[in-house]
Amino acid sequence: MFSPVGRNAVLVVGLGNPGLKFEPTRHNIGFRVVEALAGNVAWKESPKHTAIVAHGKILGVDTRFLEPQTFMNLSGKAVQSYASYYKIPPERIIVVHDDADLPFGEVRGKLAGGTAGHNGLQSVVDMLGTPDFHRVRIGIGRDVNPEVPLDVFVLNPWTEPERAMLQDIIGHAVHEIEEIIAKM
Repeated sequence: MFSPVGRNAVLVVGLGNPGLKFEPTRHNIGFRVVEALAGNVAWKESPKHTAIVAHGKILGVDTRFLEPQTFMNLSGKAVQSYASYYKIPPERIIVVHDDADLPFGEVRGKLAGGTAGHNGLQSVVDMLGTPDFHRVRIGIGRDVNPEVPLDVFVLNPWTEPERAMLQDIIGHAVHEIEEIIAKM
């Protein structure tokens, strides 16, 4: 039987692409951060929402975790389906994603705003019908590789020096999400 989660829950969404092929790529940093935030919770497939989902508590708050399995450019379908079904309003949604315009390793949280050409983020805005949700942007540093086409850059694996820094960056992003949840 359907039981709405309600307006007090938080939905944390990691953007990425499904499958082992994409796991080590820059575009999947959203998945990695949400998995680190969720810790040892049990994940399960949710065909109804075309996602992998889990739930737990962050700072005592009922927190839902979602990884769309629709591929990046259609992420909004899974986010809208889950949020609508469980009655989670946009202002209680946090979307974690890569940002090619930020220097590598920089993490910034914000509420609302534009999409800066990020197709996954644009899909979420389109499907929710509003840009008024939280974002945690993780810089992937395209500025040092401007000659590489963006679609190629985001789907390439991390370099060895980048991989060496990822755990610290993921930890910083987890802290940023916790700060957003604490202020909700």
